[in-house]
Amino acid sequence: MYFLNIFNNLLINILLFVLIYLIKSEEEFNFNIGNLNLFCPEPKENWHSVGTGCFKKIFKKFNWTVANEFCQNFENNSSNSLFLDNFLLYKELSKVLNKEFSGSFEFWTSWYIKLNNSKELPERIFKFNSTYSISIYNPNWALLQPQFEEFLNDKENILCISWNSMLSDKENFGWRLRNCSELLLTICQTFPCFLDSNKHPQHRCSDNSGCISVYI
Repeated sequence: MYFLNIFNNLLINILLFVLIYLIKSEEEFNFNIGNLNLFCPEPKENWHSVGTGCFKKIFKKFNWTVANEFCQNFENNSSNSLFLDNFLLYKELSKVLNKEFSGSFEFWTSWYIKLNNSKELPERIFKFNSTYSISIYNPNWALLQPQFEEFLNDKENILCISWNSMLSDKENFGWRLRNCSELLLTICQTFPCFLDSNKHPQHRCSDNSGCISVYI
């Protein structure tokens, strides 16, 4: 039993070392979609394909609620504010944004948290206008985030999540908690269409509810 405990402790330390190395390493770990052919909404110059999603930067500042509602407008293909939960995809999106645009690097996402009566950090993150949720224990947080103590005196029991896209900023890159009334840019996100089994491009429905094959 003694040697088994030593072995288990050694294994845990090795796994922790590997995890820390991967997080801190400068080596590139890229998201690869293979040979998929993706098509984002028109006009193509407004939408950028990253992973298996399409993203559109909005050059207006809104509070969190209005930002999410704005992405759902028809002019933005009835999309959603940014709702990625994959660290590698955030890195890829950051590279696209920082290459194409300059200026502000902080955007609203669809994510928010609910503070409970005990004012303790909750275990789930929720998506705007949805019952979908993910764990708060997530690698997408910026360094030292989430910090919610500064909001404990606020009357609101909801805090919204923004994303800093500056990958070179090791301290601030990633998610952070914000007061939902703050004015920030946002990024709209939707799904792509694909080539069908006959290698024809699918057609995007006018209400952005899906993609259909129009060739028989």
